[in-house]
Amino acid sequence: MKLKKKLKIIAVIPARYQSSRLPGKPLALIDGKPMIQWVYERTKAFIDFEDVIVATDDRRIFDTVSAFGGKVEMTSPGHLTGTDRVAEVAARHPDADVVVNVQGDHPFVDNSLFERLIAPYFMYNPPAVVTLASPLVLSDFTNDNVVKIVCDNRGRAISLTRTLISTDQYRASRHIGLYAFRAKSLRIYTTLKQKPLELERHIEILRFLEYGYPVLAIRVEDAGLAVDTPHDLIAANDFAKQVKTKTIKRIICCQSTHGLLAALAAAKFIESKTTDRVEYVNYLVVYGLTWRLDLDARDQEVFLMIKQMAQAVMPWAAVAYLSNRTFTEALTKDSTVNLTQLIYSIVGTESANEVYLCRNRDFFGSRLLQAYNSATKVCYGDGLGIYHDQDVVTHEYYRESIMQSLVTFRWWRLLKLLIRWVDVSLIDRERFQNLTSGYPILNKAKIRPYYRYAFDFGCYLFPDGMGFGSGDTIRKYQLSPDIFVKLIDMIAQSFDYSFLADLKNKMIGRNVVVFLLTDFSPGRELQLADEIAAYGEFLDKKVDKKSLVLLKVHPKTEQYKIDKLKTFFMQKHPDVMMIDYRQFLYMPFEIVFQALFADLLAQKKCRVQLVAFRTSTLGVAKIFGVSSAIGFGSQLVLKYFNKSNILHRLWEEHLTKKALQKIMESR
Repeated sequence: MKLKKKLKIIAVIPARYQSSRLPGKPLALIDGKPMIQWVYERTKAFIDFEDVIVATDDRRIFDTVSAFGGKVEMTSPGHLTGTDRVAEVAARHPDADVVVNVQGDHPFVDNSLFERLIAPYFMYNPPAVVTLASPLVLSDFTNDNVVKIVCDNRGRAISLTRTLISTDQYRASRHIGLYAFRAKSLRIYTTLKQKPLELERHIEILRFLEYGYPVLAIRVEDAGLAVDTPHDLIAANDFAKQVKTKTIKRIICCQSTHGLLAALAAAKFIESKTTDRVEYVNYLVVYGLTWRLDLDARDQEVFLMIKQMAQAVMPWAAVAYLSNRTFTEALTKDSTVNLTQLIYSIVGTESANEVYLCRNRDFFGSRLLQAYNSATKVCYGDGLGIYHDQDVVTHEYYRESIMQSLVTFRWWRLLKLLIRWVDVSLIDRERFQNLTSGYPILNKAKIRPYYRYAFDFGCYLFPDGMGFGSGDTIRKYQLSPDIFVKLIDMIAQSFDYSFLADLKNKMIGRNVVVFLLTDFSPGRELQLADEIAAYGEFLDKKVDKKSLVLLKVHPKTEQYKIDKLKTFFMQKHPDVMMIDYRQFLYMPFEIVFQALFADLLAQKKCRVQLVAFRTSTLGVAKIFGVSSAIGFGSQLVLKYFNKSNILHRLWEEHLTKKALQKIMESR
């Protein structure tokens, strides 16, 4: 589903103390906790709700919600229905696009119900009102506390009643007291007077039907447990004590230490929104460290670093590396089933509930999503979630997108998709041929087209792409910098930083300039000699000779280049040190920054200036609030970069500076 724009969805829980069947129901205890707290916490855990508010006219409920830290607002005691109470609160939040009415008697409401309830609002031409319905059980037919709903073939409600007539019994469903309204529809509701049917049956949503407004009822399989009577309250207490721990299998995939940090942050974010008793079984899958068939010694160090970082955060059932050799050899066998079984054997499980990937456009990522296509697919973006490319938001299959284009007669969109498919196919074919060059037997492998599975949503430190992404194309959630700070602290505890003592002593009282060097030359953007010369000229123009210069090289920089850079800078500047400790070489700079500077800056013992030539500094700016200089500048780009890369380079520097400015302004 595709968003026209980002929606603001709020949930309001109407709660009144008086109840004919169960007085004081919101404050009734379930396993030692007020029922309103159960409802609030489970509603709050749904990540699409930007705000959750209890609406009440009773001071006892107000005080109870405030005591457990919930958000609550007082309303007029004169409201006729809970929806009128919800509308009063919604009027105080005019920026909300969708308002969800969560009945306060559903203590075990599940996130899957909210997901189904709001799904139509992510489509074009969303309905005015959405509610839910589930199958009736035998006891429901004679239970007047259960509202029955009858719908037409399109899922629109025809009638709601508490007692069924014989002609309705075969097509009726159990109505679930959850509603979603467009904000405008809710405002209209408050202007409509009650009519006889609503007054007779005491079913508030009948007001819409009596005035001719359509109500969409979405069918779900499980209604959950509602509490209307003292007998229901006993059942709820029994259920709360018997709730079993749910097992969730998570497959977390990464291609770098930066990717691991972003993936773990996304996983922790989803975990924090879960109110169920959950036991996580984690599987770490590392791939794409190199396009070589096997890991060399350097790649092995990166893999071990990723493994150590991951184990510092959570336990793992298995840690695996998907090597290029394994897959290229498997490609010689023309069987998708074999590839899927191969993934199962390497990863260590044939099923998963959640899969975390940075992208779905490459071969390995698409195969992982294909193998676990029933799992929730979470995108965490490139690097620290700084940006995500437009390919990650492709629809479930190209075939599906093409059909959608044909149905809507948008031929230009169809053409664009076809061009993108051809382009990606060529890129993947070229990569595969480069990968297998020099291995005649592997060149015989048949290259099969593969589909790209869509992500369900994304979790990013920079959800708007910061100028690099593709806009509001999938649902996405912003990760708090606090999540990264906690992860960095956890990872730091598994490493010994005592060797930094001498370096930190040298920085006391100094102005420290940190160069975050980028590996330009392998990408043919400029020659190695020109890259080093550009660094040197930048150093002369921008850095005071009295400053201490620290060099942090890119993790994939080859050793011969590291040696050349170190020699050059030491000849160029009187006080230069390279952060070339092996464990720091592959770590995300955010972790390096915390280890080197966090305590010194807190005690104001030194001044730090960062110099970055790509996006490597944006994470530090967002998490720690430290600004930096960005890029070479147009003069050096024009002087040193290859002509074919100049415009791209200037545009990238412009976007990065703009992103950094936006970050610093938002702090």
